[in-house]
Amino acid sequence: MKNTVLFVAFVLLLNQAYSQTPFISIAEPRYEIGAKLIEVDSKIELIGKFDSSGLQYIFRNQYASDGTLESSNSNVSPFEQGQFSITEIVIDSLSNYYCVGTFYSDTTTDLQIGIAKFDNLFTLVDAYVLGQESVSESAYDVIVNSKGNIVVGGYAGNLDKAFLYEYSLIGESIQEVVFVEDTTWLGILGIIEDTSNSRYISSQTKFSLSIIDSESFDILDENPGQIKDSSYLIRYLYNLPSSSDFLASYIQYSSFETPFTNYYISRVSSDFDTSWTISFGDVASDILSFPNSLAMNDSNNIWQAYISCNNCGNFLYENVSHTISILKFRSDGAIVGEYYINSDYNLGYLSASSASDNGIYIVASLYNWDLPENDLDIVVFKLDSLGNITTNTSDFEPIVNQINVFPNPVRENLHFQSQILTTGYQIEIFQIDGSKVINHLCNSGNTSVGVSQLESGVYIYRILFRGKILQAGKFIKH
Repeated sequence: MKNTVLFVAFVLLLNQAYSQTPFISIAEPRYEIGAKLIEVDSKIELIGKFDSSGLQYIFRNQYASDGTLESSNSNVSPFEQGQFSITEIVIDSLSNYYCVGTFYSDTTTDLQIGIAKFDNLFTLVDAYVLGQESVSESAYDVIVNSKGNIVVGGYAGNLDKAFLYEYSLIGESIQEVVFVEDTTWLGILGIIEDTSNSRYISSQTKFSLSIIDSESFDILDENPGQIKDSSYLIRYLYNLPSSSDFLASYIQYSSFETPFTNYYISRVSSDFDTSWTISFGDVASDILSFPNSLAMNDSNNIWQAYISCNNCGNFLYENVSHTISILKFRSDGAIVGEYYINSDYNLGYLSASSASDNGIYIVASLYNWDLPENDLDIVVFKLDSLGNITTNTSDFEPIVNQINVFPNPVRENLHFQSQILTTGYQIEIFQIDGSKVINHLCNSGNTSVGVSQLESGVYIYRILFRGKILQAGKFIKH
């Protein structure tokens, strides 16, 4: 077995630091940890959730390639009985959005897996719940398999079992596998699909990997290869493009109360041989890493983002300053750059996604300890393929329930009420096939649009201001 170890200690052939100047910034209202960024048809989309007036919303902001806000949509979360934390966003061939994550009840400690489905206008279509109400389950990782189905892995807390769900996009939970009853096994942290061998490979906090048959869900092997010994905690797995190899990330572990000062990434073959290992970190700093914090443009352009701070341990909720560190390397393990973004705030969450220009987006949640309830801001940093940071000084705020539309269903007049907009906004109404039937220019915050002439059926409305879509939705004409 060839095993080359490369050590990185913040001194590289290319080293660059940046001040805190985000590409996109969202300040109010209060946002929660876990916003996701994706690129769709040359648009940048930021999807997340926030609380406002006692309700929880799921929002989508669309930005131009320069970071300018173009539209904002929000819906009351379908999981109103509890908080919903988004793990992953999936888009199907019909441009429907699936927000997959975990929600918990306000009255119990039970956790459940939820999937909220939105159409291309980001109007809520449906919501699904996986699992049983009596089982408390958390989603740790989500992938889309070769059949186009959603695969969710995580931990059933009150059973002390790891689980795996495969969910078809027609709304049916296909099957579940429960691995072992073990209080030291905190569930599936990472899943990848090995299509050449029709299997899933999962990582757990049992310091090992497991192989699962992707058709029968039978456990084929609970310890197929020893990447590291039991003093190392395997965390996340990533498929390498155009290769049967994968990347495994892990940390040196003694207890969850002990700070992590070294982080590792290994390239592992389908036979579980390790060809190289990168070790990076700083003995003077603690390291915090998160799922989805590694992004690949291709196998020769891989980025790993992580947080480093002094004396902050393994806990996020402390009033200390953090630094975002970004390591860039190739599939052969060669380090080609390391970059830093300095922050004056505590960073509560971090995720990375690839950009179409072969660069990277980094989404971070910033805790402001000087504000009531430790309010969160969402910021996005963008680096191009050479590691140069792209800035945009605009701050944006999504439209949150600012325009009331009623009644629904409607017979004669559809009313629009806004306390924010007074004149100059436009209302468009479309048939379900996309053909426009009404175009109305508003000169008041309270406007009524006559719809009595329309045939019975489902229609779509859009509200625009200065050419930007502020709100969209559906109504029924009786």
